[in-house]
Amino acid sequence: MSKGFTNLGNTCYMNAALQCLSHIPQLNINCEDFIEDIQKRDSNHNSNLIKEWLNLQKNVWNSNEKVVSTLNILKEFIRCCRNENVIFYSFDQNDTTEFLNTFLDLLHTSIKRSVNVTVTGKPKNNYDKLKLQSIEIWKDFFENSYSHIIINFYSQLLSLTSCPECKYYTTNHEPILCITLTLKENYNTLYDCLNEFIEEEVLDTDNSWKCDKCNQYVQPHKKMNFWELSPILILSIKQFRLNKKINKHIDFPQVLNMDNYCININNDNLTYKLVGMCIHTGDLHGGHYYAICYDYRDKVWRVHNDTHVNEISIEEIEKETPYCFFYIRDE
Repeated sequence: MSKGFTNLGNTCYMNAALQCLSHIPQLNINCEDFIEDIQKRDSNHNSNLIKEWLNLQKNVWNSNEKVVSTLNILKEFIRCCRNENVIFYSFDQNDTTEFLNTFLDLLHTSIKRSVNVTVTGKPKNNYDKLKLQSIEIWKDFFENSYSHIIINFYSQLLSLTSCPECKYYTTNHEPILCITLTLKENYNTLYDCLNEFIEEEVLDTDNSWKCDKCNQYVQPHKKMNFWELSPILILSIKQFRLNKKINKHIDFPQVLNMDNYCININNDNLTYKLVGMCIHTGDLHGGHYYAICYDYRDKVWRVHNDTHVNEISIEEIEKETPYCFFYIRDE
C-alpha cells in the first residue's frame, strides 16, 4: 500500500509530484529496465539523488510505515540544484510542474551515460527526410546524455513554419518533457486544450521573417505536432493568466487517445491510461497541493494529501479540477 509524505513546510507541491512519480511503474525499484539502466551510468556522475529515489521507493512500497519522510531526497535535490547551478528556491512555495521538470532532469543527470547513435541509409521521400531529421536532432541532444528518463519521459515535437505566399516550409524537431497546455473559458475537455496546442498560428513578426524560397518578408504560419510520443506523458495546464487563477473544471479521460496529435506513422499504440494527477487549491498568492494516484498493485485510486491517504472513487475523481496529469501508454 502506498504511503503519506510528511510536509516539511511548504513542500506539499513537492509531495504531490513525488507521489505521482512514485506510482509510475517505470520508476519503481522492481522495474528491471530501470535498475539495469542505473547500473550502466557513467561512473563520474554524482549518484546520490538516484540512491535517495530508490530509498524512497523502498519505504513507499516495502515498509510497514503509514507515513514516509521525504527529508533526505529533498535535501539531496536542493544540493543537486546548487551543484548544477539550477535556480530553485528551496522550500518556498513553488509550482509542481516546475519541480517536476527540475527533479526529472536532475534524476536523469544522476544516471546519464553516453551512447553511440549511427544513422544509415538515404531518405527516399519527404517522410524519410523528416524521420532522418528527427534522429539527427535526437542524436545531437542525447547521444552524450542518455538514460531511462529520456526513453520514458521525453517526446519529440515537430514544428512546421510556412510561408503564406509560396507555401514553402521549414521543419524543426525538438524534445519535450512536460507538455504545457492553455485553458480557456470555452474549453470543456482536456482534448480542447490539446487541439489548441497543435492549432496553426500566425507568428507576430511584423513581416520581418524572410522566406528562403520567394524572398518575401511575411508573417509566417506555424503548426506544432507530435512526432514521437513517450511511454509516459505529463500534461500540465496553465492555471494562472493575467495574475488570476482559472478555476474551471474540464473533463479528462481515464483513457487518452493521442491518434489525432501525432503524425509519425510508426507510432503504433497511442492510447494512454491515467495514473496520477496534481490538484491545487487556493489562488496565485498561495494555497495547497495534493495528488490523486492509481495504485497499480492494489488496483485502487487514492488521495495523497501530505500524511493523509484515503481511497477515492472514479465518480469523485471526475469532479476534481487537476492541473497536471500523468498518463502511461496502455501496453
